[in-house]
Amino acid sequence: MDDKVNEIPRLINIEEKGSASYILEINPDVPHEVFRNQSTAVEVVVKEINGRNKKKKDTAHVNTDVTIRNRNKEIEGLKKQLHEAKIGTDEVIESSRIITLEIKKQLDKAYQRELKEQTRNIALQLENMKLRTLLDSKTNLVKKLLKELTNIRRVVKVVAKGLGSSAHSAHVTTKSDPGYRSFDKDLQHSFLVDALGVESLTFNSTF
Repeated sequence: MDDKVNEIPRLINIEEKGSASYILEINPDVPHEVFRNQSTAVEVVVKEINGRNKKKKDTAHVNTDVTIRNRNKEIEGLKKQLHEAKIGTDEVIESSRIITLEIKKQLDKAYQRELKEQTRNIALQLENMKLRTLLDSKTNLVKKLLKELTNIRRVVKVVAKGLGSSAHSAHVTTKSDPGYRSFDKDLQHSFLVDALGVESLTFNSTF
């Protein structure tokens, strides 16, 4: 015990204060070692451990540095993930833009095709209506001409009968003119026969 006491730079007899906890309460930040005297089982001495507090502070400083480095690594990792996520988001946005443009292009093409088809159909309908109107007009004109021809034939028939009666009484031949007979023959074989009938174009018709 004496040798150990000589090695201790500072010894405090706790009997002066009553307990070892008193010394610890005086300066709780300073580490201590408690020894029991072998000769008197009651006496206890406390030695301040030089350098241990410094070691503790150094350890705490090192731990703080490690924690800071770990936090910095975590921050860098998060920044990297954020950058990668931003790149991925930009790629998705660009892909969506390209797809949207392609869809719009296809819709425009389909719209142009549909517009051309509708325009062509409308043009054909208008042309059909125009032809129908023209056909109706021509048909009406032909009917009017046929009606006029019929009236002319009737007038000619009356005149011919009158001339025939006058010629017979004056002892004049009643033979028809060859040119008129040719005209009457051609008229009967024309398309007018289909429209009005044969009887309406001959002298056998009645008023």
